[in-house]
Amino acid sequence: MSKETKYIHKHTASIDTREGWEDSYSPEELESRELTAKEAFDEDEGETLFKIEPHTRIILDNSGGITLQLDEWAHHYYDEKHAANDLADWLETYRTDGWDRHEDTAAAVNPTDDEIRIGGYRVFPLDACDTKSKVLIRLIEAHADGGWGNLKYLIQGLADRLD
Repeated sequence: MSKETKYIHKHTASIDTREGWEDSYSPEELESRELTAKEAFDEDEGETLFKIEPHTRIILDNSGGITLQLDEWAHHYYDEKHAANDLADWLETYRTDGWDRHEDTAAAVNPTDDEIRIGGYRVFPLDACDTKSKVLIRLIEAHADGGWGNLKYLIQGLADRLD
């Protein structure tokens, strides 16, 4: 997995590096804007192109999916057991070196406060001081507040991996 910074397009959800975006500008577009590719990128950054920031968190969505964002590695799951196993592996080492299945689209998931407030997502930040037990307790407490099915099964999967 590349550690190179990636950017997502606001309208198309396309993801690429700065170099890739600069290469994507057509000569006609650059001429009409009277800009170089570098200048066009600089102008578009923050307007239509947004940097994908690495996060360390669990994101549950109300359609049953789970996204793990573990620093520079991210993946979206519909299989809670698989998500729980990957989460448990990370909580044992706090590393994802050598992991495959990174998805740029999963790294780009960034629910807004409004999306969280209206119930579209639940977000659980993680850090390198967390243990499987600590994360499990936080998830169980959240489930008591009206848990979702994906949360319930993530809890079960993580509980299965306790030492």
